[in-house]
Amino acid sequence: MRYDMTEGPMAKKLIFFALPMILGDILQQLYNVADTAIVGRFVGKTALAAVGSSFSIMAFAISVVTGMCMGAGVVFGQCFGARDPGRLARSAKFSFFLILGVTVGLSVLAVVFCPQILHLFQMPQDTRPIAQSYLQITFGGLLFTFLYNYCACLLRSVGNSRAPLYFLAAAGAINVLLDLLFVAHFGMGAAGAAWATVIAQFCSAVGCCLYCYRQQVIPKGEVYDSGAPVGGTVLSNSLLTALQQSVLNFGMVLVQGLVNSYGVTVMASFAAASKIHSFASLPATDFGNAFSTFVAQNSGAKKPQRIKQGLRTCLFILLGFSLVVAAVILLFSRQMIGIFIDAGDVQAISIGADYLHVEAYFYFFMCVQCLFYGFYRGLSMQRTTVVLSVASLGTRTLLSYLLAATAMSFTGIYWAVPIGWMVANCVGVIIYRRSRWGDRLLAGT
Repeated sequence: MRYDMTEGPMAKKLIFFALPMILGDILQQLYNVADTAIVGRFVGKTALAAVGSSFSIMAFAISVVTGMCMGAGVVFGQCFGARDPGRLARSAKFSFFLILGVTVGLSVLAVVFCPQILHLFQMPQDTRPIAQSYLQITFGGLLFTFLYNYCACLLRSVGNSRAPLYFLAAAGAINVLLDLLFVAHFGMGAAGAAWATVIAQFCSAVGCCLYCYRQQVIPKGEVYDSGAPVGGTVLSNSLLTALQQSVLNFGMVLVQGLVNSYGVTVMASFAAASKIHSFASLPATDFGNAFSTFVAQNSGAKKPQRIKQGLRTCLFILLGFSLVVAAVILLFSRQMIGIFIDAGDVQAISIGADYLHVEAYFYFFMCVQCLFYGFYRGLSMQRTTVVLSVASLGTRTLLSYLLAATAMSFTGIYWAVPIGWMVANCVGVIIYRRSRWGDRLLAGT
């Protein structure tokens, strides 16, 4: 199925395109929630802290791979909007081998140097063996993460956001069942949770690859080796998007190192709150990604006015979402944290709930930031997304360390997050007004 967003009602098309992406990412988060909740309940708080802290490190590696796939997906969407299947075919071939090489190299390096990585980011000694086992297994499965995300980005670039959802749904069910089997029944600990995730990712990768092949997303007979060169465009979009995504996650890793210095209770609280935040931010993130495809297709079709109208539409949609999410978090934060932490650990639950309360009041600013990321990525203004990421995460990281050194202690880390969102949004608005992106789009520059 292909979904052309260069024509027709924008709100309906954006919502129906984004919904499968939101559901798919919820299932993706269930991979991590299943690992975290089952490990926390059946293995203990130390293992929970190890897995939760490992996630920020793993997310950094994954962000490089998924960022390159997202950047390539923008080029795919522009080719689709421009009705140029030959260029789409050449872009797909070049990007596949480029990202495959990066993935294999990154996976090998991460497995080999995992002990040094854990030492660098101040992983406590009592959690380090658990974290190392968990990370080395999941790093080893990075190839499957690439295969799924590459095929998913290819499908979404031509407007098919449903197929990736189906494969993630199946993989999510497999992941939860294997978590219960490996961790609860066989007592394999955090390593069992890691194996469950890798096997589930393998299933989603194989399914998505076979679907792309059978559906001929790239029509057979297209010429791969003629026409305008695509290597420079794909390389620029892929590497800069990977840089933007890795900057986001590298900032999180640096902050995680600060969190680790406060001990297992604070680590477990932040791990639980981060899982809730991941769920709460999904609609904003996925609307930003859906809008990126919308912008890419309309950029290829040379329709800047439609892009502007789409931006306004998304802002209103996300305003409503942010109000609902804030209300839910403020009312049920303790119950949510209690999913991951034993009800008797009052201190840990209180720390996690306080973190969520601070972020809830400012969620709309996070929504705007996600929309700016999608907007500039869709226009191939990848350098701007890097600037926004540095503004957001640079502010957050710097303020986290500065505020934590005051009487605020670790609570200063809470407040650094929304301040980073607001700084990035101010930069995004300034660039929007000064870049004359619409004129450049029509001029083809």
